[in-house]
Amino acid sequence: MSWEQPLWQAILARATGDTGSGGLFNPSAPLITAFYNNFIPQNQSGTITDLPFAVFMLPSAANVDGFRTLMRNITARISIYTERFPTTAGDGLATANLIIERFMGDWTAQTYGTGPTYGYDRWQPSPTGYTASVFAHTNTIEAHTDSVYCFNLEFKLLLSKAAA
Repeated sequence: MSWEQPLWQAILARATGDTGSGGLFNPSAPLITAFYNNFIPQNQSGTITDLPFAVFMLPSAANVDGFRTLMRNITARISIYTERFPTTAGDGLATANLIIERFMGDWTAQTYGTGPTYGYDRWQPSPTGYTASVFAHTNTIEAHTDSVYCFNLEFKLLLSKAAA
């Protein structure tokens, strides 16, 4: 699927570019250690070691009739993982909330008709060679374990081949 890589690159660039105060990748105080595409890294014993981090996934990408072009109705998921009981000082749930707020963005604080200055809700990506609608947050699903908080932020968007 040739559209996945350009979409991932646009999403990754948005996250890694969030280096301002309180940003996901702020140089002096990053909120996350990494943003992965479709997998969760583990050490040889199967332990997740670099919390907090986020993982991008595409649970569905249905074909949609776009009259003269193929479109995809995409569900994108950003999963946020933090320790419940951090080994260092801090509150795992408070950390998760800061990360969630940053991924969601600040579009409600913007002038009507403009997008967020950071985050993904109501952000319009520009994947190379494709045209995309805005990301629209549709759901948050919790999938915690005894030791890790996991919040799954789900977004919908439409994607089509540019100039098709």
